[in-house]
Amino acid sequence: MNNDNNLQNIENGVIDNQTIPQVPVQPTEVQPVIDNQIPQAAPAESIDSNIPGPSPEVFEMPASNTEQVVLETAPKKSGSNFGLIVVAILLIVAVVYIEEIIAFVEENIISTNPSDVSDANSDNLVGGYILLTDSTTNIKVNSIKFYNFKKNNDTFSVTLNYESDKTFKDVSKENVYIEFYDQHKNVLYKSLFNVEEELQKNTVRTYSVVLNSDIYQNSMFALVKVYSNAELEGTSKLTCKYTKEGTGYSENYKHDFTFKNDMLYSYTVNKKVDVQASSTHSTLALDELKTEYDLLTNGELTGTYTEGNLVYTITLDEIKGEFIPLYEKGMTSFTIKEKEVFKKWECE
Repeated sequence: MNNDNNLQNIENGVIDNQTIPQVPVQPTEVQPVIDNQIPQAAPAESIDSNIPGPSPEVFEMPASNTEQVVLETAPKKSGSNFGLIVVAILLIVAVVYIEEIIAFVEENIISTNPSDVSDANSDNLVGGYILLTDSTTNIKVNSIKFYNFKKNNDTFSVTLNYESDKTFKDVSKENVYIEFYDQHKNVLYKSLFNVEEELQKNTVRTYSVVLNSDIYQNSMFALVKVYSNAELEGTSKLTCKYTKEGTGYSENYKHDFTFKNDMLYSYTVNKKVDVQASSTHSTLALDELKTEYDLLTNGELTGTYTEGNLVYTITLDEIKGEFIPLYEKGMTSFTIKEKEVFKKWECE
């Protein structure tokens, strides 16, 4: 009987006629769980009040390891998607500009421009160029190794050795050019690499390029390049003028130069002498025009000549006889402009 009373007193919060203070239970906020839903504890009101003992407390359930992994990897998924978007954009750009990309690669990676001569094909280059005063420099182009460059003061020529990895029946068709540059890397002259006989595999030969005295003296570097047929046909122009006012007369001269791949191809001469009053100087100017015309006809070339006016065009590949052109084939626009300006002509 006493036991029954004690149980009743415990339920009522009374022990030995003393009231047990009731401690209020603070509800704990349950954090929301991502993806995996964990059942929450039932609220205290739903527990059967007939069960003896204190009111049960509600505990917060810690997030599982799986939930932590999901929270940590969520940003990585976003980054991965961003990476795929970037790759897709790059692929679209590559498809749209494929021709430009190929042209850039051919010009700056495949070709033998000074900036991209590889160590596997060359040795001891100076800024990508062959130093003519250093015979140890060499370069390999189109399976042909060019080396041992030397300047010969007696003949104004540059000699070199070459050796090929394969046989060429006509190496001139390979469009290989040896180019000469001044100390500032301005190209002065271009010469087609050509040998009369068949170029044999693994055979060392000597080659020589004869230059005029000015180009020879100014040449410090060399380079070997291969050009496409389209590059060799690319044209450019240079016009130089000379005007002189004398007593009773005036001279108006013009040279129009045409270049292919920056090598002189042809030029047109247009000279006119206007005489207001005859003098020794005006007569001399007229005589010079007549002499120049006679040189043309002696060289089996044609031109138009009238008193005080001479016009003719010279194509270097068509020169016959002993006619000497103004400039040689292979001279570049830079070289010709320098020479014209030196003679007090104005070029544009």
